[in-house]
Amino acid sequence: MPEGTTILNAARQIGGDIVPPAMCYYSTLKGSGGKCRTCLVKVVKGSEKDPRPMPKLVASCQQTVMDGMEVANISSDEVLNARRYRCVHVANQR
Repeated sequence: MPEGTTILNAARQIGGDIVPPAMCYYSTLKGSGGKCRTCLVKVVKGSEKDPRPMPKLVASCQQTVMDGMEVANISSDEVLNARRYRCVHVANQR
């Protein structure tokens, strides 16, 4: 992937069931994304240089991919519960 590619855009390029949902990210609108947190993913390996997992779920529309990065299944209970909470929280902000 080209440098600066986000996890979300990398997943979109690969396609299939690995693409996380996204509500507030629009690739043509600069500064969009990262607010609703519906695109959260778990990074289990940061990169080849620093293989430690990221301690928290990350917004895939904001986090750029790194060489050797591994993203866990986007449908794990931890990820789904966090997304569910965020969707309810966003809906209640009206």
